[in-house]
Amino acid sequence: MTIYSMFWKSSLIALSAISLHAAALAAPADQTQDNLINKDLLDFNKQFRQPQLVTVAPGVTAAFAYSYSNFTFIEGKTGLILVDTGWFEPGLANALAELRRTTRKPIVAIIITHNHEDHTGGGGLAVESAVPDVPIYAPANFDLQRKYDAGPTRLLIQRRNFAQTGLPLAAIGQQTAGASVGPIPEIGVRREVVPTIMVGAPTDIEIDGVKLRLIPGGSDVSENMMVWYPERRVLMSADIVGGIYPYIETPRYEPRRDPRALVETLSAALALRPQVVIPGHGRLLRGEDDARKTLEANREVVEYTVDQVERRLLEGQSAEEIVHGFHLPPHLASNPDLQPYYHTIDWVLRGLISKRVGYYSELLDLVRADGVTEAGELVELAGGRPAVIDAARAALTRDNPRWAARLARSLLYLNKEDAEAKSLWQDSLLAIAAETKSVNERNYALTEVAESKGVINLDRQLVAGMAEGAASLSNAALLFAFKTRFRAEDVKDGENLCIAVAVGGAPEGFFQVAGSTLRFASSDPCRPAASVDLPRKTLVALYAKSTDWRTAVDRGEVRASGDRQQILRLAQLLS
Repeated sequence: MTIYSMFWKSSLIALSAISLHAAALAAPADQTQDNLINKDLLDFNKQFRQPQLVTVAPGVTAAFAYSYSNFTFIEGKTGLILVDTGWFEPGLANALAELRRTTRKPIVAIIITHNHEDHTGGGGLAVESAVPDVPIYAPANFDLQRKYDAGPTRLLIQRRNFAQTGLPLAAIGQQTAGASVGPIPEIGVRREVVPTIMVGAPTDIEIDGVKLRLIPGGSDVSENMMVWYPERRVLMSADIVGGIYPYIETPRYEPRRDPRALVETLSAALALRPQVVIPGHGRLLRGEDDARKTLEANREVVEYTVDQVERRLLEGQSAEEIVHGFHLPPHLASNPDLQPYYHTIDWVLRGLISKRVGYYSELLDLVRADGVTEAGELVELAGGRPAVIDAARAALTRDNPRWAARLARSLLYLNKEDAEAKSLWQDSLLAIAAETKSVNERNYALTEVAESKGVINLDRQLVAGMAEGAASLSNAALLFAFKTRFRAEDVKDGENLCIAVAVGGAPEGFFQVAGSTLRFASSDPCRPAASVDLPRKTLVALYAKSTDWRTAVDRGEVRASGDRQQILRLAQLLS
């Protein structure tokens, strides 16, 4: 059994050391933390303030608000079956400590519903609290989503994850509205475990006298699995509902998220007629009527949204027209379980559109100038920079921060060092954070303000998450990822480099700079003038950006031979 170990607290400790008064992120001096939050959003998130162990049926205990996600304990004859493990170990540890007031039974099986970090991080602690060789169930192709997340765009995905959930804000005392569809988790150790039993079709199992049915089906990932306890009529549904307008698509971008598969899974859940639903996030559904109505409403709103986007596209409407004209029917728009406290509906619509037709939804998309050029034209049309500054201020005054943000951003496209425009950009984002019902939009906005003010440096805080992602990648995949860090504009005419690379003494391939590209090939594409050999640990550190190539070479962490200048030159181009 393999355990991936990672201590995320180190990623955020630098934030905790920063002394920052709440007003440092506020635009007007008298603006307080509470009025940076929409009241409806604040009220919605009050439900997550108090962790609770909730007995939803005999022998079934839901751990609510102990972590960002819910998890469940099912009592068998001699032990406990744990469904999901939370984001970080402290959440599971706290729930277990409370549970131990009533039972000392060990964990005899672990079921992981899907491979999102907020459901897997307590795995190591779960194994330590379990019987030897504890079986670990998961859906087939469990690792596909994580492999995508760990790929060349890992840093971007991690930045979006951190910004969306507000983790950096929590560390500097700026987060009071929750993480999205759960509380800000207690940051700590994350240890993921490798499943031992993969489930590819609906499967009946019996564990410690408890008969369960494992039901794979799409949710916010393709590899999701519901857990059905027929004797108690309790469904652990994973991420098919969350107490909010569904996460049909996400601005983080997950290419295999399929809303049609989510509809099928919701239908499968409804067919079970559960008495209780323990979702991966959000409130617990208690009683058959509550469960049925909530599942039906979620299925309807997903189908309605997807169907109407596709209809409007086929009618020739552009992305902008669809976003502008889309409205939910009143009975869905007023449903308290379908409010956009997570993603905004606009984000979901744009995600659906881009996956169906790409960026081109009308001819203007093909013939328009780029946005930076258009920003210059906009500024000129408005009468120059001072006029745009005045217009942005006026937009803020009349409570139109989104237009103010657009104007300020246009100026920053033209001059990133425009201090007045940057200040207006920050003020606009603070105003958006104060008005939005979406905690994700609020978190994105406040994180951008904190980063632009120099209060946080997200890249530095993501080292541990980057290293964790590296655990599932081969040496060759990690080396290939450096292509995305290659500064092609700095290559000199006629420059040609060829360097052989080994990891831990084992040859892995060759870096070649020729023309304007960096190639990484396993076979010999050129005659190497130099070679480097580095341990896996150093390779992961380079990938995670906790060090750089030049530093690693200078410290002897990378053993170099041959033309040292070629090696140092490559280090420059990868900086």
